Amino acid sequence: MMRSTAAAVAALLSLAAPAAARAQAASDSAAGIGAAAADTSTLDQQIALADSTRALLAQDDSQTQLDQARLDSLQSLLKGNGSPAPRAKAVAARDQAAVAQTQRAVKQDLKRDKATRARLGSIEKTIEKEQAPAKKVTARPVRSSAGSH
Repeated sequence: MMRSTAAAVAALLSLAAPAAARAQAASDSAAGIGAAAADTSTLDQQIALADSTRALLAQDDSQTQLDQARLDSLQSLLKGNGSPAPRAKAVAARDQAAVAQTQRAVKQDLKRDKATRARLGSIEKTIEKEQAPAKKVTARPVRSSAGSH
């Protein structure tokens, strides 16, 4: 009687094991999808932040170019004046002040660009880190319970 009970339990286990393995695989897959969905949300936010930072950086670059062109124009204007007349001295002083102000603006633009580029690099590193686990989750092969006995 003991043998028949043990044989019945063994038969039930052999029938239930593949079903349990499939259920476990489905559970693992569902957990991976849930984690991937949460990662995707954060990843989407990081990508959006990177995109807006790139747009800001492009705008800053344009402003820097405009400021640099203005500075070049003012400097060439000052060089062309030679020895100014008394009335022109006031204009030259105003132009000198404009040159100094534009130089400060260019310096601030370059400093801001550097900080924005560093921030963008940090965001891109975060995106790469978040994409790496997502690739591992999706690349994981599904185990087959058939033939593993």
